[in-house]
Amino acid sequence: MVFENKNLKEKENIVYNFKSMNLMKEKNGIKKIQLYQYRYAFSTLYLSCNKTKILIVLSCRYFQNCFRVQCQDKIINIFYEDFITCVKGRNLFEYDNIFYTGLINGKLTEWEIIPSLDSNNKNKKKVIKCPYNFDIKERKHVYAHKESITAIEIYPKQKILITAGEDKFIYIRKTFDFELLSAIDLTYSFGNPIISQYLNIFPSMVKVSDLNLLFVMLYDYNTKKNFIRGYNLNGIFFAQTDQMLFEENAEINNFCFTKYGNLIITCYNSNKFYVFNAGILSPLWIKELEEKEEGKKEKKEKSKIPKEIGNKMVEFNCENGEFYILKEHEIIFTSINDKDKLKEFEPF
Repeated sequence: MVFENKNLKEKENIVYNFKSMNLMKEKNGIKKIQLYQYRYAFSTLYLSCNKTKILIVLSCRYFQNCFRVQCQDKIINIFYEDFITCVKGRNLFEYDNIFYTGLINGKLTEWEIIPSLDSNNKNKKKVIKCPYNFDIKERKHVYAHKESITAIEIYPKQKILITAGEDKFIYIRKTFDFELLSAIDLTYSFGNPIISQYLNIFPSMVKVSDLNLLFVMLYDYNTKKNFIRGYNLNGIFFAQTDQMLFEENAEINNFCFTKYGNLIITCYNSNKFYVFNAGILSPLWIKELEEKEEGKKEKKEKSKIPKEIGNKMVEFNCENGEFYILKEHEIIFTSINDKDKLKEFEPF
């Protein structure tokens, strides 16, 4: 995961040391669930305390049925009633102290980070004791799904919260009071009976574009492949990716959005990225990430993507045009440095 800090000029920064994390052990059948095996889930939010900007890292899927709230000088482990499958910072505005967790029993919970206050001062005004001294409070909860919650997404533009579950439903709610706005049955779509044949599916990722289109990445247990479906926020299905459009044995592992709302789809162990039309989910552009020159003094020495491809995840930041490539032991920052190819890419 890439943690963005606009105050830092360097391209690569070690924000926190996660060496203390041990891989989650298999227990109680969790190893049978494709999403949870040997994977942690992370999210972030920013707090403002005493005019100090604090990055909070949230993580879950720990063996002990807990989730972790971590900043530079403090770690809090919150133990809960069941295995925590998802965590998501709200980030509706610049500094937001609300986040959400999803449980394997379908429970959705809203939490608040509360800075500790000190009222024992001369002016009798409550002030924050220390920027890194805070507590965690449960605000409200709802049993949102009949089975495990597999993904949580916040859409700040309309202040809605979206959850996906192993019950093969997606629910769209208001962030304010969890009022249910719409529900999407992933195994059914009017006028498209083919979708109903995909019963053995697992929703692992949900994202919403600025065009108010919802996309969900699904894992098919039968074919052992990921694919992506598109819906509007009323739950009407409009498109699905075709595996034949990708290279043989390509496994989709992430998707993100271009400046104009189309999809960038990437695959495991591949330098190729696919730009798909958001309306019909068909490819518009297929290119490979290339080497990037670093500076005048280093023009001869280029930061190259290794020939031995081992990409775990590729993410695109449409604000600065950079690709973030997560490998086994490092994060590589790169972009399209060919001017002609960059011009070709920008209209998407």
